[in-house]
Amino acid sequence: MERMFLENIGRVKKVKSKLEKELGVKISIGKEVLISGKEENEFLAEKILEAISFGFPLDEALLLRDEDFIFEKIQIPGKSGKRKEEIKGRVIGKHGRVREVLEQLSDSSIRIEENEVGIIAVAEDIKYIIQAIQNMLRGSKHSNVFTFLESHRARKKVPRDLGLRYREKP
Repeated sequence: MERMFLENIGRVKKVKSKLEKELGVKISIGKEVLISGKEENEFLAEKILEAISFGFPLDEALLLRDEDFIFEKIQIPGKSGKRKEEIKGRVIGKHGRVREVLEQLSDSSIRIEENEVGIIAVAEDIKYIIQAIQNMLRGSKHSNVFTFLESHRARKKVPRDLGLRYREKP
């Protein structure tokens, strides 16, 4: 039995029954969240509940069932409230457009809550996405961050030819 403390239990309550069916666990919600079931299902439920509590919708959080996906959080730097809001605004963009472009270029899901940025992405790409967001938080130009992600995406999609393929004769 796993025991968790979540900041936003209300979001978890809304999807509790769906999660129990999808993951094969029993979830009890009080001051804390208790998860009971098979150990591997409890572990998955814990990761998914953390993502839902952070602000991800159920369908995006369920991507964490696949072992290739990972959930990471990045702290937003800044001491004063106004400066922190400016920094958050750099990642969100006007009407959420910058966040959407970041998601499209990195094939990830990104949410911004309070003083953290949450990311759900393929584990092998997460370090590039974190680096891009940290650069943006430090003040890099949006175009430079987008170019960085585009170059990583291009490198990822081009398979290397090791010269081991057979060539058919015409």
